[in-house]
Amino acid sequence: MTQETAEGSRSQAWMWSLLCVMCIPLFPQYIAPFLSMAALLFARRDARIGRRRVRVGAAGTVLVAYLCFMTVHMLWATERQLGLVFLAVWMTVFMAYLALTTVLVTRQRLETAQFALAVVVGLLGLLAVVQYVLVGFCGITQMPLQLWDVVDETVYGLTGLPVNLHSLGVRPAATFPNPNMLAQFLLLAVPFVAAYGFSGKRSAAKILSRLSLLFAVGGIFVSFSRGAYLALGAIAVVMCIANIRRLVPILMVGFSVLMLLPDSIYLRLSTIGDATDLAINERFEVWGVTMQAVLERPFIGHGIGIGTIWPRLHECGFSAPHAHNLFLEFFVEGGLFGLILLLFLLWKLFRTGFELIIHAPKTRMYGAAVIAFVGGLCVCGMVDQPLFAPGVLAMFMVAVAFADAFSFVEMKRTPLTFGRALPFSDYVIPRLEAWVKRKTAPKEEQKDNEE
Repeated sequence: MTQETAEGSRSQAWMWSLLCVMCIPLFPQYIAPFLSMAALLFARRDARIGRRRVRVGAAGTVLVAYLCFMTVHMLWATERQLGLVFLAVWMTVFMAYLALTTVLVTRQRLETAQFALAVVVGLLGLLAVVQYVLVGFCGITQMPLQLWDVVDETVYGLTGLPVNLHSLGVRPAATFPNPNMLAQFLLLAVPFVAAYGFSGKRSAAKILSRLSLLFAVGGIFVSFSRGAYLALGAIAVVMCIANIRRLVPILMVGFSVLMLLPDSIYLRLSTIGDATDLAINERFEVWGVTMQAVLERPFIGHGIGIGTIWPRLHECGFSAPHAHNLFLEFFVEGGLFGLILLLFLLWKLFRTGFELIIHAPKTRMYGAAVIAFVGGLCVCGMVDQPLFAPGVLAMFMVAVAFADAFSFVEMKRTPLTFGRALPFSDYVIPRLEAWVKRKTAPKEEQKDNEE
């Protein structure tokens, strides 16, 4: 293979890998694992051409430890069948992280990935706004609030799971099966879109990214997800502090956006903290049932997946398939060790963001984006489970991959190979290599003697 051919193949491979990851939210949720696997295959091809291996960063090592722990955890899980399904989803979507950290080896590639994310986020936000306007104001009932509604009904009907895909009122969901899932995806992506749009020199790509940011915020508002509203406020505070010199124009733009919001959104905002609200009261009851399950197995947990808490909630008359709290969900699934791993991952991300802020002026916005992502995830995670849907989970993996890629490219941190990121790899791998060498050495010596 000539150098020109190798460069062309590498360019095509990493672009295809990036395209597979970024297209995940545009398709139904059950397509996410297949696109993630395809992305990793293209990333491996790019790595072979560039004589590299699949790479893992500091935050990625915690994810590897969590997946290994939950795999072993299946030995004492209360519901193994559904647990294996959810574990398989986590593992396959984790391939999106591996694909991005492997191909994002230069600043140009990293900026291309951020621009691609901005385009996808802008399209989803615009679609949600269009759905809300056409259905809520124009009364066009032919416009589906879930784009893949018919396909999802057929697929989920075959599984036999009682999945409710019908949104109440005029809450749009774009390509997601639920408006809360749409809001969670947009929420996790907003910090990185904002960081790309407002960093560096102004260009057509940056302006388009700012427009995408506006559509994304609009999509969050029309989703009527109150948890996303609170988390968006936390993200806005972090980004304003990081851009304190531009605070006045930012506040002017923010107030202008608030003035354009319809009364229905202000009415939804006014219900935050309302003790008489049925959804809020239901969350307190769901948390009570979840804590009872936690106390049964506080250290080892019940196992990953909806089989952990959904049957208990269903018996109590709740339709929620999860604990409506990210931290309680990890606590009830993985026990105290699973919760500690989640907190350690968030700490790793926060530390990476802080190091990016103090590293150089050009990386300050990237660091603020990582910290804002952590803040938004924590605030939203206090009232919901944002890592439930594969599409939102994929965005979480993209965000973690961006954080590690920033440290690789901007701070010149040395990545680990996937094998070295496995738990106890420093102990196991040298001994495994020595064992293979002992087994293969006599055969090689015998072959040399025969020759």
